[in-house]
Amino acid sequence: MNRKEFLQRSLAGAAVVAAATAPVELLASCAPKKGKPELRLSFQEGIAPGKSLEEKLDYMENLGIVGYEPGGWNLAARVNEFQQALKGRNIKISAICAGFQGFLLAEDPAVKAQFDSTMRDIIAAAGEIGSTGVIMVPVFNHQKPCLPHTLETREYLCEQMHELGEFALKHNTTVILEPLNRREAHYMRQVADAAAIARDSKSAGVKCMGDFWHMSEETSD
Repeated sequence: MNRKEFLQRSLAGAAVVAAATAPVELLASCAPKKGKPELRLSFQEGIAPGKSLEEKLDYMENLGIVGYEPGGWNLAARVNEFQQALKGRNIKISAICAGFQGFLLAEDPAVKAQFDSTMRDIIAAAGEIGSTGVIMVPVFNHQKPCLPHTLETREYLCEQMHELGEFALKHNTTVILEPLNRREAHYMRQVADAAAIARDSKSAGVKCMGDFWHMSEETSD
């Protein structure tokens, strides 16, 4: 079975299950408004071959790739480069892959301040180049000392994410929480965790994503 057949059968099966179990009014509100679902592919920076950004984008366009995900490091200095390179192309900046220094749940105020400054610089640049949002992880296993895994820490995280989300909205973008697995991070290991934190952050500028590479601890595929 190829990818197209898999998606078509999955969507058809999901529709049958929904029709059998959901109230009519719910189906009506959730039904697609028009057309077929669209799978939009994006390349992370470094995937496409080419000596220059233009060569990489040419290669991607020939394959029908419509998104480009650069790293966040030094992004502000590259805004003009991306704006010029994307003119007239059917490719947009999808997400920004991290690139900040420090980390959000740091115990050391200096490390936290480093995160605050660099993250906001990346968010502002992401907005200038029309990015969906900046992907972030609150803390990796190797980042220490960090705040303990407690309810108070979660409340603090939601407060901090609210501030980041509101800042992102002012720059026409978002911040995107990415859950990892326990080998990579002790905090936020499932998509449901990230979704709950995004919800409790009470900001439309906070989103979450599921990355199949990291989702080894999900209870359901």
